Amino acid sequence: MRRTAERASRLRQAVGMGAEPERERRQLDLMGDRLARFRRGGLSIGPVINDLEALLHELESVDEAWIGRFVDAWSDLEIPYAVALDRLDPIPTIDDSTVADGVGELERLVGEARAALDQ
Repeated sequence: MRRTAERASRLRQAVGMGAEPERERRQLDLMGDRLARFRRGGLSIGPVINDLEALLHELESVDEAWIGRFVDAWSDLEIPYAVALDRLDPIPTIDDSTVADGVGELERLVGEARAALDQ
């Protein structure tokens, strides 16, 4: 709990460094939308990976530690996808436990950053 509060505090401090809160909210909301659509089966993993990477590069309010955790979780989608493409295996879905864990962590991180903006 204390770590969560500390992270939220760091994110709030980072928001003050010139980021436009409304723009940041839109980027985070788009991330959340992509993850939700993937979870429901409305979007395949390839576009989710690409969209999340592009949206991550647009964020200005998150610190390096948050970005590192995001990339770690994002890798839980990207690596199984790349391996499947390389081996001509079936493309991973939310039913893959590694992918599902990564999506859950990404959703948590997006929520954390969104909550910090709202405070």
